[in-house]
Amino acid sequence: MLRSEINLHPQWVMENGVDFAHFQYVHKAGSLPKLVRQEFRAYDSVTEVEMTFGEGKAPTALTPNGAIKGGVRSRSIGLGIGSALFWGRRHHAHLGLRDAG
Repeated sequence: MLRSEINLHPQWVMENGVDFAHFQYVHKAGSLPKLVRQEFRAYDSVTEVEMTFGEGKAPTALTPNGAIKGGVRSRSIGLGIGSALFWGRRHHAHLGLRDAG
């Protein structure tokens, strides 16, 4: 899913990409994700976390057999450009830009 037109302040993209704790408080994740990697470079940043999708919740269309161990790798480029790669045991979804490295 690619969304190129979203009405938001461009600073939020960078803040959201590095604030992995928001998964528990904003998205109601069952626990705080585990930070695997956080790297800040000249014009971009990469944050990678491991987490359990659906932890403590009833099965859904994305977790039909219950909770799935997985994670998220987000990349923010400059001010206002970002991508997120979600992975898990069975489902993969890529939102935004393709990650070059």
